[in-house]
Amino acid sequence: MKRWILLVAVLLVAGAAALWYWQSRGQQGAGTGLVCARYTEHRKDVAADLTIPQLKDTKAPVYKVLAVIDGDTIAVKGNGREFKVRFMAMDAPEKSSTRYGHPEAFGEEAYRYVKARIDESDGQVRLTYDATKVDKYDRDLAYVWLKDGRMLNALLVSDGYAYSYSSSPKPLYVDLFLALMRDARAHNRGLWAVCR
Repeated sequence: MKRWILLVAVLLVAGAAALWYWQSRGQQGAGTGLVCARYTEHRKDVAADLTIPQLKDTKAPVYKVLAVIDGDTIAVKGNGREFKVRFMAMDAPEKSSTRYGHPEAFGEEAYRYVKARIDESDGQVRLTYDATKVDKYDRDLAYVWLKDGRMLNALLVSDGYAYSYSSSPKPLYVDLFLALMRDARAHNRGLWAVCR
């Protein structure tokens, strides 16, 4: 009897471990060996112009970018502060170890994309804010504007290096980002070429 109980216990533990492993791996990027970020679209009712916004407020302070941390976070200095900025209303794949135990597909590419755009902008950006200004990790939540006036958040989503995402109530550009993401996905740009 003890052997049967032990056998059932072992099978239950093995089954639970197999289920956890399968669920934690997420979707594999086709041929990349990397995990695609899990994305679930909740809204179906979006129709928006796909134009990348241009900064109209030239009085927004200029910040020097100290570091590109990943595809959706930078460190900046200016206006008497040094702080981290998390790009508002979008999310990029992780380039370093994640809850899956390894990077997500296109995490490194998203990082390089942001770095290249920041370099083209001479390491300077402007920030504008929405209703929610700080996240739970004490990072500023902002729209990041390049020297030429284009919004980096929107470029990332449009070119397929990030997806529309928000944990705060109805950000200003949420409909635009969702439309840009759908367009990038429909045209297999960036991460959408390997993650479906």
